[in-house]
Amino acid sequence: MNRFATRFAYMSAALILAACRTGPETATDSSTDTSTTGDGDGDGDTGDGDTGDGDGDGDTGDGDGDTGDGDGDTGDGDGDGDGDPFPPLAGYWAFNGDSTEGSGTNIDLMPIGDPEYLASVSPGLGTALTLDGDDAAVGADFVKLSGDDVTIVAWAYAESLEGIWNTIVKNWGPGTSGQFHIGLGEADEDMFQSVLNNNEWATAEDPFPSGEWVHTAVVLDAMAGEHRLYINGALVTTVAYAAPLDVGESTGLGVGAKPNDDGTGVAEQAEVGFWNGGIDEVGMYNAALTPEQISTIYQNGLDGIQLDGSSE
Repeated sequence: MNRFATRFAYMSAALILAACRTGPETATDSSTDTSTTGDGDGDGDTGDGDTGDGDGDGDTGDGDGDTGDGDGDTGDGDGDGDGDPFPPLAGYWAFNGDSTEGSGTNIDLMPIGDPEYLASVSPGLGTALTLDGDDAAVGADFVKLSGDDVTIVAWAYAESLEGIWNTIVKNWGPGTSGQFHIGLGEADEDMFQSVLNNNEWATAEDPFPSGEWVHTAVVLDAMAGEHRLYINGALVTTVAYAAPLDVGESTGLGVGAKPNDDGTGVAEQAEVGFWNGGIDEVGMYNAALTPEQISTIYQNGLDGIQLDGSSE
């Protein structure tokens, strides 16, 4: 073989060997995994999407980066931020310009006296029921809370703590007992308190803050056997709870005052328990919300997210 032919053979072999060893410039299998779900705030997490290094050495990228599509599920106010939804509302009064019930599961309330609907905790919550100590919102045929577990939440602003039995929300009449009183007490008139039909009382240790919006929550947890009070998302009191919550005979519901037995007006007695200040976002659940869910509701309110997930 002459020198030219030998060189040509060597060059051909080298080209064939190089073609066999050369890999694709980028990964060919970099399919996108299921996007990481957003954490409730719509900011879907973006994966790192490692691709091949394209250096022709045959190492292809693993293509396993989880590429978020940026459309993480938007929190709608009805979950705890971890994908666990809140239970359905058993009663919801947002007080956005009126006292109608918002969940479709309970009663509308009628104004007593001359309440106003003024600014709430944050603009997204719209307006709040604003009371000056001689007005309220009441309604008849309250749909009672059922089952062993219950949660009641509300925002409240106390302009003054004067008086006794000052009412945030109450199903209790002057002549018949109901399911609950939530507000301030009698002997402990400056303390946040929850009183149940079966004569179970839970009372906070510190006076109720005045001159500021405060988030309140009462949780009846049958499994834990606990009657819990929360202020601004933090647990403040726990006492024993023996389920179930008795239904009681009173059919009226009052926000800002004690209703009469059937809820057609306020109670006709010396101490009606008028609230002086504001009340907003009253919500009820036939379930024992977790501490995390209570904290989420509190933070949502500060962020302008209502119990139904909307904002004004």
